[in-house]
This record gives sequence, structure tokens and C-alpha cells, in this order.
Amino acid sequence: MTLATYITNVGRALAGRHGRRLARGTYDAVEDRGRRRPSRNDTRSEDAILNAARRKRLVGTARDVIRNYCTAAWMVRCHLDYVTSFAFQARTGIDELDNTLESLIWQAGLRKNFDVGGRFSRAKGLRISEARRVLDGDVFWGKISSGRVQLIEGDRVRLPQGGIPADSGWAKEDFPEINHGISVSPGGRMQAVCVCRRTADGGYEFERVIPARNVWHHAFWDTTYRVDQVRGITPLAPALNALQDIYEGGDLAMAKAKVAQMFGLVFFRKAMEEQEGWAASRAGGGDDDGETAGEGGADATPAAQDADLYDVDPGSGPFKLELRDGDDAKFLSTNTPETELLNWMQFSTDLAIKSLDLPYSFYDTSKANYYGRKADIQQYETSARSKREDNIQLLDEWTAWRLRLMILDGSLVLPGAMTLDEVEWEWVAAGMPWVDKLRDMKADQLAIESNLDNVPRVARRSGQDAYEIAREQMDFDKWIIAERVNRGLPPLAAKGAAPAGQPAQSTDEQITKGDDNA
Repeated sequence: MTLATYITNVGRALAGRHGRRLARGTYDAVEDRGRRRPSRNDTRSEDAILNAARRKRLVGTARDVIRNYCTAAWMVRCHLDYVTSFAFQARTGIDELDNTLESLIWQAGLRKNFDVGGRFSRAKGLRISEARRVLDGDVFWGKISSGRVQLIEGDRVRLPQGGIPADSGWAKEDFPEINHGISVSPGGRMQAVCVCRRTADGGYEFERVIPARNVWHHAFWDTTYRVDQVRGITPLAPALNALQDIYEGGDLAMAKAKVAQMFGLVFFRKAMEEQEGWAASRAGGGDDDGETAGEGGADATPAAQDADLYDVDPGSGPFKLELRDGDDAKFLSTNTPETELLNWMQFSTDLAIKSLDLPYSFYDTSKANYYGRKADIQQYETSARSKREDNIQLLDEWTAWRLRLMILDGSLVLPGAMTLDEVEWEWVAAGMPWVDKLRDMKADQLAIESNLDNVPRVARRSGQDAYEIAREQMDFDKWIIAERVNRGLPPLAAKGAAPAGQPAQSTDEQITKGDDNA
């Protein structure tokens, strides 16, 4: 059979197989042809796939990677920097009430008033809570009657060893379905939470049951996007193997580099001809004076004679070598770590940080110019928005709970017939950093002048409150005017106004002029 005939037959066979597949109307993804792993048919819920034992191993692995690998720890810290920084802004429209609300929420966020253990402020508590839901999958906020919060790590919410005690108040008929320590209704709503304490042998024993009305579940749902999922799953799950490989590969590469540095001094001797001549002279007998040749004596080989001369310890400090004519010495070295290893580590790092949607330019700013970094920030801003919304909703629930307690104990008195439902506020997220402040300001100004944006939105993107800035500016202007009058100074010219006899400059001209001067 010729090659052309073989190719023709293979083509006909593939065409016939493709035609039969089209006739059956199937999906290629479900066809097992032995060229890849077979298609899966496991459609269980994520809580069933990640059972209690596997969840414990996953959480332990994530904690160990963060504990030992600096890049993994940086990933989490960078994620926290962008999604956990918020400032409370009251929006009732009544200045006195707004100031009162902001002062009360600030006081409630102090560590002595926020954390039941008195260790974490509201800002630090939210940061730790977000870190725990990223690493463990979820975390729980237990409400205390004093207005404080107890943060409960996710691995403590589970069924204890030996089951739930009969006198716990957890009636089986009241909570028929328990999923990883959470009782859920037939519709999937959380009803109660079983909290355990850790034992010395690494196990868990029953502590208490918390009704759903007294606990907030802060979970990460964006890993698998399942509707019937009860417990959150860490987004680092797809990246843990890669992070461990990078960490272990770096250790092995460093060990290889150390070996190459410790064992490396090699001597090249030009002594073969001399040794051959010496051997020929010794074939006829001993020395004329009858002395016996011995180690280190005059009859020793040239290599043996130079043994003491070339016995050096490079690790003891600077040294000097006096070599025989024609001899050479150099350090034995290899390219450690190899370029291929570094490229693989960089590629794997890029893949791993994608588990938190972080662009590689965040990790290495030298890999992108201004426009590339700007595009990365804008893309990440879209990804971070949904994560911020989860934290804002949690803060809104905490704020409403604290304000309700303040109204009950009399520390907050609303004016007139105003109710808590009528009190408006906003948690403003910290903005993204400017890549180039002047360029970004020009772009914002152009968008505002084109009615495609407004000042409050621009300020919010940079983590500022436009209304607060305006109030502070008005107060400052009033103070300046009064101070100049008191000192007998002439009033200031309006912003953008030119001296007498000169045309006024537009804002764009002022910025352009400042750019040229820069």
C-alpha cells in the first residue's frame, strides 16, 4: 500500500466517523475516544463532593500554603487590600444626624466594642473575615447581646465526634436536614448552626447551637457557582497544587545552587608526560642513594608532590594558588536555577494568581506599561465589584443591627417620627490607585464635561466622598474669607479668574499648562 492510498483510507474513515457522529446528534465532549480523561458523570452537590474529611484536608492545605509561601500570602493580602476597605457615610440629609450616626458607628467599630475578645476593630475584623472565607470557604459572625461580634472559623461549624448531645436543644424533628453542621430548611435557608470547639488531638467536640437569627454566614460562592451549595469553597482550590509545586521547586532549585557553590574547585594538571617519564625511570630500579620512595618523598609522583600545594578551602576566606607551569584551576558551576525553571515558575505563578482574578502586572509591574496596567486595573475593578458587594451587604446588616441596639438603649434618638428604615447610609469602598494621576484626572475631567460621568462617581472610584470634600471645602473657604478680613487683607480672586486686563484660562488650559511645565 502506498502512502497516498493510506492517507486516503484514513481520511475516509475519519469522514465516515464524523458523519455518523453528526447523524447521531451528539456532543464531542461526552464521547470517550481514549485521547483524554473520560467524561464525568458526577452531578452531586458540592457539599457531597467535598465531604467533611476532604473539606478538612482542603482547608488545612490552604492554610499551610499561606503559612509558608510568601507569594501565596501576598495574593491574599492584595485581594484584601481591594475588597475590604470601606468608610461609613450617613446619607439622611440632616447634618447633625449624619454626624451623630458616623460618630456612633465609628465608636461601635473600635476593637473594644466590636470584637467579643477585644482584639479586632471593625476594619480589621472584616479583613480577617474575608481572609477566612478566601482560605477556608466561609466564616460565621455570631451576634452577642452586648453588641459585639464573635468571629467563628468555618472548620468549627460541623457535626462533632459522637454526634450532637441529646440535651443540646437541637431536636432532630425541628432540624431534619443537617449539611456540614448547618441545618437548612427544605428551601435551603439556614435555620441553625452547630459550633464545635477544637480538641487537643485535632478533633472537635460540641460547643453550642446558634439560631440563624443570631449569626451571619460570610461564605465564598464564586468558586463553583452552584445553587444548592450550603457551605462556601475556597477560590484557591484550583491553584493549591500549583502553589505547592512552585514552593517546592524553588526549594529544590536553591538546594541545587548551594551544592554547586560548595563543591566546585577543579584543578587541570599538565603532568601526564612528566608522570610517564618518571614511571619509565623507575622501571630500572631504585635511587642511587638507596632511599626508599615513600609518600611525600623525593620519589613521589608529581601529583602526590602537589597534593599539599593544592589543598585549599574556598569557604575559609580569600586564598592564593601558586600553580605549576601549565596547570589551571577553576570553579565548577552550572546555570542554577535554569532559565526553563524560572520560566515555568513565572507561568505557574501567573496561573495561580488568576484564582483571585489578580493580573500579573500587580505581581510584577515591570511587565506592563501605563496602558497595560490601566487595562489590568479596569478589568480587575469589574471582578472586585461583586466581592465588595458581599462585604458591603454584611456591613449593612451589621450596621442595621447596631443602630437598632443603639435606639433600644437610648444612645441614638431619631428626630421626629423617623424610623430606622428611613435612615440611609452608604459604605464607600476604597478606590483603585492612580497609575498616572495627571492622565487619570484629565480623563475624568473630559468624561464629566461630556456628561458621561459625574463628580460623586469619580470621587467614589478613588475612595473619596464628594459630598464630604465639598463640605470641607466650603468650611475652609469660609474660614479663609473670615481670616483675611480679620487681618485686613484683600479678598481672593475667584478660582480660574485672571488678573485684571488678562483673559481667563479654562480649566483644560490650566491643566495643559501644568502638564507642559512638568
